[in-house]
Amino acid sequence: MKCKLVLVGLYILLVGFQVFCQVEDDENEVDQQYDYFKLVLRWPNSYCKTNTCRKTVPQRFTIHGLWPQRKDGTDLTYCDTTETLTDATLNSFKSDLLEYWPDLSTNNFEASKSLWRYQWEKHGTCSASKFNAQEYIERAILRTKNNDVLPMLKNAGIQPYGASYSTSRIQKAIKDITLHNPDIKCNKDAKKNIYLYEIHICFEYNGRVIRDCRNRVIDCENKNPIFASRVEAHGTDQASLLEDQVLDFSI
Repeated sequence: MKCKLVLVGLYILLVGFQVFCQVEDDENEVDQQYDYFKLVLRWPNSYCKTNTCRKTVPQRFTIHGLWPQRKDGTDLTYCDTTETLTDATLNSFKSDLLEYWPDLSTNNFEASKSLWRYQWEKHGTCSASKFNAQEYIERAILRTKNNDVLPMLKNAGIQPYGASYSTSRIQKAIKDITLHNPDIKCNKDAKKNIYLYEIHICFEYNGRVIRDCRNRVIDCENKNPIFASRVEAHGTDQASLLEDQVLDFSI
């Protein structure tokens, strides 16, 4: 009788352990599921206000990253996957990476590979259940090519000449073209000037169809951000007649 009770007890413990492991596995799987993508595009001139840059930087919004998101807008990062971003994949996208996803600190392609690997490892791995590394890079580039932010802003009279614009006007300029709400983010230099730093455009789970972001204004401190003009290395302004004027197009 005692043996039967011991066996029954062991059976119950075994079943319980299996259920616990299954639940834990399911929770880990859910943890790595994303709901949509956020394409983060940054303005190089503003980036160089607070970072050391190469001598010349592109005069277009370039990719910061393509970030898988939860429904509540939080980033998913460093997910478990066996998928890797290889040299062969990076080499196959060389020209597009240098144009649309450049390392603003160097022109050297080999040195830039650490930037793209970092973005893959931190963010891309969390969409590896849907896209391999090559597909992830391809989607980031294609979505950027199809959503050139600078002409959207210029179409609304928002020009990178060192003037200030209201965040609502900037958001409206993007929404007028994409038909969906973007997020925008600002940064601040040592003199506490606030600059337009990033435009975020969101896409559905498939990485193709644009959807609303959360319509957030991040780190702008309730101010009208400056749309920075061309800069040289180390964030030094190239003098501009327009930038020397005090301009504010906040209406």
